[in-house]
Formats: sequence, C-alpha cells, structure tokens
Amino acid sequence: MSLRPAAAALLALAALGAGCGKDEYPPKVRENFTVACLDSSKDTLSKMPGMGEAAVDKQAKTYCNCVLEKMVAKMPYKDFVEMNAALEKGESPTGARAALLEGIIAECGGAALEPKN
Repeated sequence: MSLRPAAAALLALAALGAGCGKDEYPPKVRENFTVACLDSSKDTLSKMPGMGEAAVDKQAKTYCNCVLEKMVAKMPYKDFVEMNAALEKGESPTGARAALLEGIIAECGGAALEPKN
C-alpha cells in the first residue's frame, strides 16, 4: 500500500507546533495536515474514471478526516513529528510507525486512493 496522500500531508507540516505538549496535536498542525491531505487526495481521486467533483470532494474529506482522527488517537505527537522529519529528508516511514500509518490508511479506505495498474 502506498503512503503517498498521507505522507504528502505529513511533509507539509514541518516544524509547526514544536512547543506543544508531548501528545497534543496543535490546531495549526491539524489544519495543515487536512489541507495537504485534501490536496493530495483530490489530485489522486480526480484522475479516476467516473469521479465527479462533488464525489471527489466528499471522498477526500471523509478519508482525510478519518486519517487525522485515527492518527491523533493512535500516534503520539512526538512520533508524528519524528516521522515528519524523516519524510522531509526523503526517508519512508519504517517499522512500527510505518505499520501504524499503513493500518490507519487501510482503516480509512486508503485503497480507494491507490492508482490502478
């Protein structure tokens, strides 16, 4: 499973909210994640046959809201920041973080955002 839409959203977050409590996701981080996820997801979905603009918007919002809420519930903010730093360096998530993110993506219907070969 590709991590592209969620990873693209993580890359957009950089160092925002660095001074927050260890497990708090600051509002600006949530907002930036959602905007980046929506942009990436809409781009992917709009290339799929039969997906009109309203359907793309609805599916992207549902997916991104789901990923964010599950990530906040399951991934400590410290891990999120460290994973984001690795992504900024061009590294893919590995180990437990990758498994957690892949699980969240699968729970939220990430397969719908996969390109068809």
